[in-house]
Amino acid sequence: MKLKGEYMRKTLLLAVAFVSCLSWAGSTAPRQAQTNPSYDRASSSIDGYDYKGFTTSLRPVKLISSDEKNGIFVINSLRGDPRPDAEKYFYWSEAKINEKLLYEAYWGWFPAVWGAGIPMSAKDVGHSVLVFAFKKDGLITKSGEDVPGFVVSVETRLKTNEPYDPVLGQRRHYPIIWGVYSLNGFVAEWVGDTDSKLNLFPLQISAEQKYKLLKIAIRDSVKDRTGEYYNTLGNSCTNNPMRLLGETLGRQFLVGEIAPDVAVKHLQMHGYIGKNPTILVNKTNWRTVKIRPLNNRSK
Repeated sequence: MKLKGEYMRKTLLLAVAFVSCLSWAGSTAPRQAQTNPSYDRASSSIDGYDYKGFTTSLRPVKLISSDEKNGIFVINSLRGDPRPDAEKYFYWSEAKINEKLLYEAYWGWFPAVWGAGIPMSAKDVGHSVLVFAFKKDGLITKSGEDVPGFVVSVETRLKTNEPYDPVLGQRRHYPIIWGVYSLNGFVAEWVGDTDSKLNLFPLQISAEQKYKLLKIAIRDSVKDRTGEYYNTLGNSCTNNPMRLLGETLGRQFLVGEIAPDVAVKHLQMHGYIGKNPTILVNKTNWRTVKIRPLNNRSK
């Protein structure tokens, strides 16, 4: 009876996951419809970077140098705040990461809005991210800016003004990209003045496991993903961070990898995150929210 009950529980979770995916499938770039096409066409003249026809909010990340013995990593494309002179353009910088100054690791979750229908917008979709917060000098840009923390977000690399189609997301259609954002730059785009809500749950794992997760996240964020494609169910914003967490913990998450809402329930069920987020970022506070582990980093 116990085995049958476990089977029924997993079957129910799979059914919930499937329905959740229908409302989640557009999760990869919720505000792309608001992109100003005049800026996109002028990409090379705005900031000198050739986006090759892709949206201007994402760039591949590369590893410039690493000193694993001392836990120091330098990456080339940390996305910072939005540029005030051009909509959908952001400041980019090299950044030095000091693993030993890691303060906290979070599971980030944008809940899906059930019954929102299609076409979907930022209000309707779900998304999963990893967020790493640092003590003072733990994340420094080339210009010397002390950045509170960064977000790892797995997304589709869309062409300019291209909508996300969940059916095409099941095929080899959308190139995949792992974006690395400053926290402020991330919430400016993904939360802003929409109804999206970023829930941050501290991961309830050991300090050593958090260091390991950080290293693995950097490792996978800087991989050359040329020829690799996003897949709504098989290579997505949720199963990739779940896979990284599973590698860190030496286990597999099967049901929990399917969709953002399911992942949160699964992590809660196994005790890896708490029942409620410790930080909630929404349209009323995204500009001024005081995120203690990220902004007060003297400890």
